[in-house]
Amino acid sequence: MEKIPAACAMEWSIELEKALRSKVPGRAVEAISQVGSRLEQWNLEPEPTMSVYTLYGLVPGEERLFANAILLRLADAFVTGGRNIKVAVVRAFLGLRKCERKRRRRKRGSKTKDGILSKGRVNNFPELLMRVKAVFDSGDADSRAMALVLFGCWANFAKDSAHLRYLLLSNLVSSDVSVVKAAMFASGCFCELSSDFSLVVLEMLVNMVSSPDVPSAARYAGVCIFSRMETSYAIANRAYKAGRKLVSESSDEGFLVKMLFSLTKLSSRMSFLASEQVNLLCSFLGDGKSLPLQKTSLRCLNYMARRVACDFFEHGSVSMLIIIVDHPGLPTEFQCEAVVILHQILLAMLPDISQMDMMEFDKLLSCIISASHCPVQSKSLLALHCLADSCIRLGDVLKVGRNGMSSSIPSDVASLLVDRIILLVRPLKDGSQIDFKIFVELRTELSCLLQLIRNHTSLSLPVLDKFNLLLEHLITDQLALPQEDLTDERHTSISTKIMIMLYKFLVAFLDFVYEIDVITPQVFDKIKIFIQGIRNCKSSTLYVQTVYSMMLHSRRTWSGLLKDGVISEKFFCGYWVESEGFTLMCTQKMLLEEDYWLLYESGKCAASHGSWFIATFIFGNLMTKVKSHSCCGWLNSLAQLSLCEMKIQLLVLPNQESRTQYLEFIKLFHIALFEDGITEDGKQVGDHTDAADYAEKLAHAYGYLNSACELLKFCTTSGKTFCFQKWFLALRVKMLGIVLEIVNVLVQKGIHICMALCLQKLTVLSARLKRLSEEFDLLAMTFIHIDRRSLKILSGLALGCALLSFAAGFALFIPNLQFCQILASSQENISADMLVHNLSVRLVPMDDNLSVNLSSLLNAGGCPKSCHHSHSRSRVLSSGAEVKEFLTLCHISVSRVLHLQNQVKQSREQEHVSTVTENGRDLLLDVTMGLMRIPFQTPEYYFRTRPCIGSELFVVNRDTKNSNGISISQGFCLSLDICIQLKNVPASLPARSLKLHCIIYCNLSFQEPVEPSDNSARDASWPWETDDMLMLNEELYQYITRRAKKNDLWHVRDSSDGKAARAFVSFQANDRGQGFSNCLLDVSHFPSGTYRMRWHSCCIDGQGAYWSFLPLNAGPIFTIH
Repeated sequence: MEKIPAACAMEWSIELEKALRSKVPGRAVEAISQVGSRLEQWNLEPEPTMSVYTLYGLVPGEERLFANAILLRLADAFVTGGRNIKVAVVRAFLGLRKCERKRRRRKRGSKTKDGILSKGRVNNFPELLMRVKAVFDSGDADSRAMALVLFGCWANFAKDSAHLRYLLLSNLVSSDVSVVKAAMFASGCFCELSSDFSLVVLEMLVNMVSSPDVPSAARYAGVCIFSRMETSYAIANRAYKAGRKLVSESSDEGFLVKMLFSLTKLSSRMSFLASEQVNLLCSFLGDGKSLPLQKTSLRCLNYMARRVACDFFEHGSVSMLIIIVDHPGLPTEFQCEAVVILHQILLAMLPDISQMDMMEFDKLLSCIISASHCPVQSKSLLALHCLADSCIRLGDVLKVGRNGMSSSIPSDVASLLVDRIILLVRPLKDGSQIDFKIFVELRTELSCLLQLIRNHTSLSLPVLDKFNLLLEHLITDQLALPQEDLTDERHTSISTKIMIMLYKFLVAFLDFVYEIDVITPQVFDKIKIFIQGIRNCKSSTLYVQTVYSMMLHSRRTWSGLLKDGVISEKFFCGYWVESEGFTLMCTQKMLLEEDYWLLYESGKCAASHGSWFIATFIFGNLMTKVKSHSCCGWLNSLAQLSLCEMKIQLLVLPNQESRTQYLEFIKLFHIALFEDGITEDGKQVGDHTDAADYAEKLAHAYGYLNSACELLKFCTTSGKTFCFQKWFLALRVKMLGIVLEIVNVLVQKGIHICMALCLQKLTVLSARLKRLSEEFDLLAMTFIHIDRRSLKILSGLALGCALLSFAAGFALFIPNLQFCQILASSQENISADMLVHNLSVRLVPMDDNLSVNLSSLLNAGGCPKSCHHSHSRSRVLSSGAEVKEFLTLCHISVSRVLHLQNQVKQSREQEHVSTVTENGRDLLLDVTMGLMRIPFQTPEYYFRTRPCIGSELFVVNRDTKNSNGISISQGFCLSLDICIQLKNVPASLPARSLKLHCIIYCNLSFQEPVEPSDNSARDASWPWETDDMLMLNEELYQYITRRAKKNDLWHVRDSSDGKAARAFVSFQANDRGQGFSNCLLDVSHFPSGTYRMRWHSCCIDGQGAYWSFLPLNAGPIFTIH
């Protein structure tokens, strides 16, 4: 359990004391800087609760004593130390004050906790003030200035001291400028917290800043105080009016610049002043005003536009900004600033634009469009980005322009973006002068273009045309280059980077058009032309040619066109053989050149696209080239997985001609790994209309998948590395194993008794498939940084399991079947309603009619209450081409089950019931074969091998001080103090924004056979090896759902039924991913013995999404005496 600052306070205090006494030069300054950072970290923490005290073995309040000791040591160092130490102390407290101001700003409008320098937490503040006051009284001007700065940093407990107030006010008129500036700073700090002091300071301030006798540096420092007069509306209004008056009376340009900034900050926090401030700022625009003042005014307007909702049209500011954008006599910097402001105003007009506002809207839009055609590159590029952002955010608003201009804007913007990309890329012809910053801009432009296409799908074909034009330019430019430039390493590196960027864009583009089901032959023709151009490009490396060649390999990509009959299977096979042959030749050359890393990257790409022949070749060869045991195991596992999927890919081809063509293609390359995987059943790659033949072939593939799973288990890695990979493979093994069992059951034919046994087996398999679909859901929601593409693959597998479970449980939908009582008694945890619900919740966002048909299969009682929920991750699939095959199978399954029900209703004769059963078995076989034909792809997340985010649980019993473990007398409840600790949290995920929840569960069956010698937590078991995680996650999800709806509160409370006890706990995470809380676990009905708790945790992120956490340690053990 990681220590929090309160638990480190004594250690930090001792370390500081030792460092301050050290005679090593610079050690004291270093220690002061370090403790300053530690205090900033401590300031963000909430005050410890009793749970924290118990968990860390602290005495309540001791952290305050050590915090005060640290502050006193710093004050003593300021008193006795030299100038360097004094400066270090001041810097430490300035950093702490800055941290505190940020915290207050972030919590504005809500109740905030006291900071570490609050009056309530600093018990000895009179001592601190007295010691620093002694330095002020006896020191030189420099020391007095630093002392005043410290008083300002300590304003929380110093502001009420009348003596210090007088001290600050008297030093505002000091003869030393540094002392005046320090007094100004301290006075500003006091003004932020004290209303009465603000009034006094304001009166003095007006006289000081308007007096010509006060030095400019002091006057400018005083101007900054105006922005801090925000303790009340009345004071803010008074300060603002005084500031405006000073602005109107002054001609000092430097003073005006400072005052405009100060008043802008004040009015941005006090929204009732915003309109007046915009009016004031606009008065400094236009002819007759100096450039510095115009520049300041524009910057302040930009600041206001970003932070305050204000009507810029009311004061004519928009008209003035439009003039500035087109003003040839103003610097480009000013014009760009005006464009940014207009963009902010444009976005602020949403979401509702009235007919009157539409004229102003068109004016703004026209101005930015005009700026995008400016010959000055910086201005045109900025305007282009603003236009693109507007098109992305405004959406349909652009279609209702008054003059029809708006409807063509997205197309124009897309064209300009591609033109800009061409201008960025074409300097390749002179690689010696290329600026690597273009890669950053190129990535930005491509991302912007992709977002634009996502919001305006009609742009797809024009953009592809432009990309082919881009490639033509590249090829033309490279034909003019000498051969030695083409082979230059720098030129090749630049070219490869750009090609890969374009490749990633096209992959994302293809995923999008596939998702929304707008795939057309024209789209594929244009991408094929682009890929052919890449092959002809002299600077394209083998790696570039390989990944581009695989872009259209996946049958998943072609499935929509194949399904609709737009292209023929023969055409697809021909293209596949040609492209696969070219790709294999490229990978063979990469292997000969020993470019192993790029070869591995190509293998990842192949597995992600479902190019299993390529993946098998790459991983099979790479595993012989590595010496590391873990790397060899990883690559061997990938090779076995690829070989399994390659055999399945051969197995599910639609006709003998296709299989023969594929097999002949493989034999051309004489690859040993392919031959090992095919020769053993090469005679079987023929017509397999017989289910027994199919089962035999599937068993061979299943063997390779099992081997891949076993190989991964023995990779020597620490912690939970390869967790996602092992879990995913384990579920894939389960799924393929159940499919194999289904096929084997369907092969059996016999007498009436065998039929009963067959239906019983199928119903058991249906229950297992239903559970497997939920396991895929859990896998998808356990890895918080999983990419959307991987999430869709997991959701598709979960949907496939739910559909197969529905088909395998067909007997449950036939009420007159005489075996139904046997089925019901043998499977208490499965019912027809459960199967319907498990399938329908996944289809709701995709096909409403299908959901309605499914609901007709529900019994009158409906679905049991326990299953009235669905995880958001199970609904990530859309209604596009990616689920077209699933939906087709679902329609077939539902309609045929309804038909089976009607058949039984019409006849009760035994032979008809047998016919219905046979029809149900045929349905299951068809669904099984259909699901197997849906192309399988490896999630991209599968290749992310870093340790995953997980959580650890630490528990102590509050009622006892037994260091040997948790124990309690029989008949009592456990009062537990709990800490949950997130591990492996990346910097990109702000842990403080997470709301953590946990369930602690114990059952009589969890009794340990032997009382352990200690309570050290062992590693948690893998989630696929036990049912605990799925069950606990389900309960936790229901608890959070009902808690959010604020209903059914009784059922979400901690509970115990004598056989089991459960408790739900919520936490607010800190920056280190820790949360502290307590709960009461009712084990009063448990007999004496030793038990191990089970637990599971989750979080709700900033967007309200539910994520499960992998438990990294086992639950704690407790003993009942």
